[in-house]
Order: sequence, then structure tokens, then C-alpha cells
Amino acid sequence: WGLLRRWQTWLAGLYAAGWLWFFVLSLVVITTVVSSYVYAMPYHKCPFCILKPEYHYFGFALYGALIPATFFGASAPIVGLVGGREGLEGVVARYQRLAVQLSLILLVIFSGLSLYHYLKYLISGGEG
Repeated sequence: WGLLRRWQTWLAGLYAAGWLWFFVLSLVVITTVVSSYVYAMPYHKCPFCILKPEYHYFGFALYGALIPATFFGASAPIVGLVGGREGLEGVVARYQRLAVQLSLILLVIFSGLSLYHYLKYLISGGEG
């Protein structure tokens, strides 16, 4: 059981690190790719202007899905560290299930929001 627990801890750490890596990569993609389609200008790459009213506050929805998804995704394995304490096993297991479900739902929402302006560009006659 000791080997299994050691591997579970290692994989949980890898899972949390994966979510943090995804967060950083998503910020880069928002800045370099998504923002160009939101602004309809290929050289405007500011990740903060999408929070402005002229872009319909689109950034709040985008970041509002990304940040909680990362939080729930990274926190699910981290709370497992206290799962062995007396009285916390059930609570931690329920939180982990809920956190993984929420993170995946928010990930789908983030992906859809990221694709929205690109698909709008293609449908409205943009280059493919």
C-alpha cells in the first residue's frame, strides 16, 4: 500500500501541475490568438482590452471560466493531502468529485468561448 500511496501522491501533483500549466498556456493563447479575433485586428494583442465595454465585456466571461476551472482542477488533488485525517475522508472525496466535475464543465465553457469569435469570423466570410 505504501507504493500505491506514493504513486497516487505523485500523480496528484502531476495533475495539479497540469492544470497550472494549462492556465499559463491559456493566457498565452488568449493574448496571441483569441484576442486577434475578438478585436478583428491581427496586431492588437492586449489581453486586457477584451474586458472593455466596446468588446461587450467578453473577457469577463472568458477569464470567468478559465480562472475557476484552474482553481477547481488544481485544488482537487491538493485537498487529497488532508484526506487521511479523521473525519475528513468523506468530505474530501465529495469535494474532489465536485471540483473535477466543475473544472471540466468550466473547461468546456472556456473552450466554447475561445472558439466563438473564430467561428463567427469564418461564418461571416473570413478566410479559412
